[in-house]
Amino acid sequence: MPARFIPINSQTSIRELIPVLNRNFQALDAETSTRTVRQAGGAAITSGRLPNKSYGDLYYDSSVVARIYITGDRGNGKPLLAITKDGYDVLKETSI
Repeated sequence: MPARFIPINSQTSIRELIPVLNRNFQALDAETSTRTVRQAGGAAITSGRLPNKSYGDLYYDSSVVARIYITGDRGNGKPLLAITKDGYDVLKETSI
């Protein structure tokens, strides 16, 4: 979604800055929803805010165990791709 935020330059006054920041945060807040795709037994994919309070994608196997975890929300700027063996919950095995 290009141009979804209002740009701020170095010449912006404090009086102009506060409403612009508020509008930018409102736009960001509207994007932080969680989307879940369901299969017959439960969740198949969860995207957005995850149960461990990070943001990313979580893929479940047919027994509804979270197996694949993709996130860029690690605080160090490096993305994470974690995949576990059958029966292991990737959120329990991965510490962020």
